[in-house]
Amino acid sequence: MKLSSKFLATMGFFLFIYAVAFFFQKDAPKWKKQIVSLTREIDEFEKMKKGYEIRASFHLSQAQKLSENKEDLLTVKRHHILALENQKIVEKLKEDIGELSDQKKQILQTLR
Repeated sequence: MKLSSKFLATMGFFLFIYAVAFFFQKDAPKWKKQIVSLTREIDEFEKMKKGYEIRASFHLSQAQKLSENKEDLLTVKRHHILALENQKIVEKLKEDIGELSDQKKQILQTLR
């Protein structure tokens, strides 16, 4: 009988621990999903930002190259305009990345 009472006590203890862990894990997936989602968005925006930075750099170098050769001034102007547009997009993406990073930090701070 002693063996079965120890066994039941041990099983009861583990069931209690499992129930407590299950109870506290209900909220965990919500914040985990938010963190994963924010991380993916930040990564996606970083990739986009890099692409627009490369485009802006390309258009600036093309404009400089063409202006040195005194070639088509409309094309030079167009490259400058495209470079500025891409730089504006980069700035907007930087702001968005900052906001998403702040949201992620707030979620992580509430968990501490």
